[in-house]
Amino acid sequence: MASQPLHERGIRSGERAELIRRTGPEHGIALGRSGAATVYSTPSMINLMEHAAKKLLAGYLRENEESVGTSVEVEHLAPTPLGVDVRAVADVISVADRTIDFEVTAFDPEQQIGKGRHRRAVVDVNRFAERLPKPESPSPVGAVAPWSDLDPDRGALPRFANLDVRLEGAVATAIINRPAALNALDPATVDDLEALVRWLAGHADEIYTVILTGTGRSFCAGSDIRAVASMSVGEASDFSLRQGRLGNRLSEIPQPVIAAINGYAYGGGCVLAAHCDLRIASLQATFSMPEIKLGWPGGWGMDPLLRHIGPGRMMDLCLTGRVIDAREAETWGLVNKSVPAGRLTTEARQMADQLLALPPLALRENKWLVHRLAGPAARHSYHTENEAYIRCLETADARERIDAFLEKRKARGR
Repeated sequence: MASQPLHERGIRSGERAELIRRTGPEHGIALGRSGAATVYSTPSMINLMEHAAKKLLAGYLRENEESVGTSVEVEHLAPTPLGVDVRAVADVISVADRTIDFEVTAFDPEQQIGKGRHRRAVVDVNRFAERLPKPESPSPVGAVAPWSDLDPDRGALPRFANLDVRLEGAVATAIINRPAALNALDPATVDDLEALVRWLAGHADEIYTVILTGTGRSFCAGSDIRAVASMSVGEASDFSLRQGRLGNRLSEIPQPVIAAINGYAYGGGCVLAAHCDLRIASLQATFSMPEIKLGWPGGWGMDPLLRHIGPGRMMDLCLTGRVIDAREAETWGLVNKSVPAGRLTTEARQMADQLLALPPLALRENKWLVHRLAGPAARHSYHTENEAYIRCLETADARERIDAFLEKRKARGR
């Protein structure tokens, strides 16, 4: 039997629905190469308007029905900062058999920021699904996280400049290999790590667990200051944002990632370890967030670090730049386990083997669930961190401290 037309269900012109959301990092767009201004994006505003209209229709839908957007014409009238409430209003202007037209407007606390027209259609979900191609059966461990836009690489293992990757059965061990630079992250090394993550995402049915470690006496000493010193502000911003996206990518691949922290985990290296799913540290390992001594804040996605150790200890690390040892890091919750240096490789492999003995689908789903529970704002925090980083990097104080670091002298000034 045909479903009752919309115009017979009591919907009338002039009906209104409103929807309020708080703007966060996930709703923003950074303007300019330096990312100096981040504002509420047009797609986010349109999404809010559409959901206001969807909210109004929800009370008139039957079982197995859903409303879908079919057209939208919107003007974005004014910029809106993040961290404020925005309000969308959807007013019904005409109702037909299966479609309804709305006038949509949006406001921030100061002004109207958008206006336009939006049409939604009501569809039978079951009939709609019949027209779609049937999805292929997923592999035992799946591909990337449902919210990811990562493009998996299903080809051969790439050649790397600064990464040594060893495949042993279903375990991949990735070793950052820049010992002379204490395994600091320069653009080439970030290239390697990005390529590795794409390859792992494309080989989820072969590689079930990943171990990440470093060569020599360092896990990763953070961003390569010499490389940063040679960059323009725009290039430094782009490099910082790439590192932030890399941190997110580690949570989007299906394989659990174990950080085997063999030595220095400073700055971005400490954050890199925090983005891994499990962490084992050698008793020789040390941890620090020393960016304050260089004249800028820590960055590229510190939210996992905050979740592991809490705001009080985070303040301790970031405001003092002090170094903590593996035992203290374990007490804080930054690492899951600390072991003698000679046991680190064995312990990491034993942990990987324990994971291999478990159902791969359950491992994947548990990993994604934990990361999803952190919320979308956590995944976009590196944009806000980047803005603070660039504001500081542009100061004379930061440039003097970079020069002093490279020249191995005490910084002049305060």
